[in-house]
Amino acid sequence: MTSMRSVILVLVVAACAACRSVPPTTTPLAAPAVDARVVGVTGGLESVPRYAVEIELANRGERPCTVTSYRVTWSGGEKQLTPETELVVKPGETIKRTAALGVMPPADADKVRTSGLVTATCATP
Repeated sequence: MTSMRSVILVLVVAACAACRSVPPTTTPLAAPAVDARVVGVTGGLESVPRYAVEIELANRGERPCTVTSYRVTWSGGEKQLTPETELVVKPGETIKRTAALGVMPPADADKVRTSGLVTATCATP
């Protein structure tokens, strides 16, 4: 009986030692995530209708997002845009930016204004 207790004691001690040697696990931070939306469209008053889109970017992630590009899509078209300067959206921050859409028919500018979608891309850390 005593030897059985000794064996159990040795197994318990060995199991505890093994538990201590395993490093604690950490949950990696999620990749940056930014919600983007069209806030408005301006321009079109010149003889050649040039437009710009105002975009709102909200970082709902735990890490800063360096926006490398954003795509504006609407029924019948799309435009890939790149920020002119480094654009970093901090966690919990919401910012607005204006980007040139260029020359387009007024009907397309109205589509961007009413149903345009924006997708932002963050740099991979």
